[in-house]
Amino acid sequence: NNSAKVYGGAVLMGGDCSSIINANFISNTANQGGAVRVMGKNGTLTDSQFKNNNATRFAASVSWGAPNGVISDCSFINNTAGTSTGGIRLESEAHNTTVSNCSFENNVALAGGSAALYCTANNCSVKDSNFTNNSAVTTGGAVFWNTNGANGTMANCNFNNNNAADGGALNWRAA
Repeated sequence: NNSAKVYGGAVLMGGDCSSIINANFISNTANQGGAVRVMGKNGTLTDSQFKNNNATRFAASVSWGAPNGVISDCSFINNTAGTSTGGIRLESEAHNTTVSNCSFENNVALAGGSAALYCTANNCSVKDSNFTNNSAVTTGGAVFWNTNGANGTMANCNFNNNNAADGGALNWRAA
């Protein structure tokens, strides 16, 4: 139940090689990164829960803006963004970041796309993750992959009952 006016309602992680392990982020609020904003390279986020977080603009749970990150074994439940991304937002600086074994459930993007996961970074991968009951107003009910031609991989992911105007589960846009 923490808040920040701009980044990271609970945590602003700016140091390289920083880790968050086995944490619960519940009912945090910020403009971007309602719970966590990552700005240091080679960071890890594991075995953590994000529930009922809010962002007035982007990334109600996690805003990731640094390269070579690892996000694994996390759950993102009932998070709401004013524009886009209730779960994880991988910014263009987040190249070579991996998301694995995560669950995204009942996340909402009120005015934009990607209720669960948004990616604009090069060479990112999402694997072995589940996306259920996520909803976005515009694009990618669960995932909006907007890499403008950059490489990316999704493997062994399950999508169930997600919705949006374009790409109910996934909108993969490449230039």
